[in-house]
Amino acid sequence: MALVQCFCALLILLSRARCQAPTEAPLLASITVSKGDMRVFSGEDMRTSCSVPDDPSPHWRYKWFQNGDDMGFYNSSEAWITASGEYNCQAEKDLKKWPYLVNTLPSQPLHLHVDRGWALMQIPNTPSIIEDTMILTCRIRDGPVATEVRFYKNDSEIQCDKSQELVFSNVTLQDAGVYWCRASWMEKYELHSAQSLPVLVPVLDKLETPRLVLVSGRVIAGKLVRFRCETRLNVKAEGLQIEYYYMKNHSRLAPASSSDKYTIWKMRKEDAGVYICKVKVRLLNVERWSNELELKVY
Repeated sequence: MALVQCFCALLILLSRARCQAPTEAPLLASITVSKGDMRVFSGEDMRTSCSVPDDPSPHWRYKWFQNGDDMGFYNSSEAWITASGEYNCQAEKDLKKWPYLVNTLPSQPLHLHVDRGWALMQIPNTPSIIEDTMILTCRIRDGPVATEVRFYKNDSEIQCDKSQELVFSNVTLQDAGVYWCRASWMEKYELHSAQSLPVLVPVLDKLETPRLVLVSGRVIAGKLVRFRCETRLNVKAEGLQIEYYYMKNHSRLAPASSSDKYTIWKMRKEDAGVYICKVKVRLLNVERWSNELELKVY
């Protein structure tokens, strides 16, 4: 009897230890185009690759999704794409210890396009950032030499030339928009012409305009109030840091901070006012201001 009681007590201790064990942050899968481009003609090779950047061990199994539908598990980290759609992936692997199985979070989606026409507007695989060089290409199936190519932005013609490239040497936010092209070419002494489908071409700022939001709920006297200054740094380089400044009625509340949150631990009536945040990256010499957020104390 005593032996049974000891065994039961051991099981209870093990169960409690598992429940109280600290849980690690879930891993995030990542999907990229490993061969081809994000926009291809039907019959061309396009492959995507799934990985777990924070755990590059070789024992993962990969699940693929197309437009939210489960495509099943594959031992290979690569998938061949033959149809347009929104694709993402997830990974899982077995563990020798409890909990014996780990799943990643699904990756961010990739919007891939497989074109069955004769003209295709090719855009960069990743969004261009202001001051970059951006090249848009009007491709023709099977690669004949174009005799004339017309580029359009938001239904207005912006270039007519033999060149199949539209080059922006110093791209700006105003260059973002919907683009399409019409190409003409000769084949067997006959003139052919085709029009591409329109495609949205994004352009990103180096540092996105911040948005100041209230994350602590209703503002009540005596209660905690917390803001978040939401922004994103799109330039990938070492040593870049975002500085956050918080102001009330145009007066700075504290020195520059590396935190995107500002907390008022005990709200008072005199804390009512108009709040704003500023973000700055010194090495890029850029700064952006947020919206104004008016607080009333109840």
